[in-house]
Amino acid sequence: MIDDRHLLDICRHLFDEAVEGDEGSEQQLDAFTPELERIALAGDSGAQDLLGGVALVLAEDETAAARWFALSAAAGSPVGARSLGHLYAQGAGVPRDTARALELFRAAVAGGDASAKATLGRLARAGVAELPAEETLGLLTEAAGAGIAEASAELGDLLAEAGRPAEALARWTEAAAAGHERATVLAAECYRDGVGTEADPVRAVQHYLMLLDHHSGAGVPQALALARHLTDDQVREACRLAGRDDHARSILDTVRD
Repeated sequence: MIDDRHLLDICRHLFDEAVEGDEGSEQQLDAFTPELERIALAGDSGAQDLLGGVALVLAEDETAAARWFALSAAAGSPVGARSLGHLYAQGAGVPRDTARALELFRAAVAGGDASAKATLGRLARAGVAELPAEETLGLLTEAAGAGIAEASAELGDLLAEAGRPAEALARWTEAAAAGHERATVLAAECYRDGVGTEADPVRAVQHYLMLLDHHSGAGVPQALALARHLTDDQVREACRLAGRDDHARSILDTVRD
């Protein structure tokens, strides 16, 4: 017989697989749902959080998601507080209530939730939440350190506004590596124009090519324009850094015509 902890771990794994589109995992998760609900109704906040995620992402039932997240938030779950905060901020499954959303984000931050730190920092920068500048900086720094790409991008924006271009570029580069599209564009422009660093056309081409990961060809013309002034080896290196080794030949054929 599977104990409750093991069952919860299995269900978390199945949920992750189902979110990636594995229909078999979603069917298995459905079969475990009665047991998962039993655990949740017995007061397990982890099970409540998971059922909230299942309702929100797989069933697209925002009202049910809000009910589960409300239970877990009340039990002190930072994930539940942050997730319910997003629902209140959007008016999804609950009435829209910005003040309540901010209260929940703050509770999640107090519980150490990195995503909530990123959200609260972003809302402070947008003027929605009132926070001292140093607290906003601290929240975004902590969230970026936890690997939240949006926080790294926001932190880059903040540092650029503060006249700290080298630090801004470091954060945009960090966010770009984590898959943040806007930060990728900003990093490419900085490397191209020598903002916060010496001009580095190889790194610029790298970041323009990285936009292809976002199904955007917007960086290709800039990459080709820069590549015309690079050596063949530099073009190959830019492609390698972008994870696009197979593009080097076609770029070289184009710019050497």
